[in-house]
Amino acid sequence: MKKELLSTMDMAYHARVRQLLADHHIPYRSKVEDANGNGSGWISRLFGGGRQTARGVLINQETPSKIYYLYVDKDRLDEAIQLMHEASQS
Repeated sequence: MKKELLSTMDMAYHARVRQLLADHHIPYRSKVEDANGNGSGWISRLFGGGRQTARGVLINQETPSKIYYLYVDKDRLDEAIQLMHEASQS
């Protein structure tokens, strides 16, 4: 079973953690989502993919942001967290 190790909007940090996991032979799964709610479905394409507030203000459609996720096996989660902590201290 996979557990979430990381969610960040920093692509470079996501890449560094992925490399750290690979260097220590920890299998991982990566996922990227559009933080603005811009999906790839037909409704998003039809209406332009923006999201609106309750007052009808369009939210950040011009500069889409991504959320980067990393997942590791449940039994390797503590090890991965420890590696991230050690890497941040050096």
